[in-house]
Amino acid sequence: MSMKTLYAGHSNNFGFDSKAQKSGPLAALTRTVIGWQERASMRYQLAALNEENLNDMGLSFEEVSKETNKYFWQD
Repeated sequence: MSMKTLYAGHSNNFGFDSKAQKSGPLAALTRTVIGWQERASMRYQLAALNEENLNDMGLSFEEVSKETNKYFWQD
């Protein structure tokens, strides 16, 4: 009888890939909410940048203002 060592990087014997994207309405809702959170966080961080940082990134205050005034669900 032999024993196998399990490695996190190896596939399992259960017929599914742990990296595969889940499907279904709950998974879709979860992805949507996470996207909203990421978008809101990025806009919050963008709003906190000073003029020097914005100039380094090639962004104007007007562009940043337009983006940061959007609701979290808006692209």
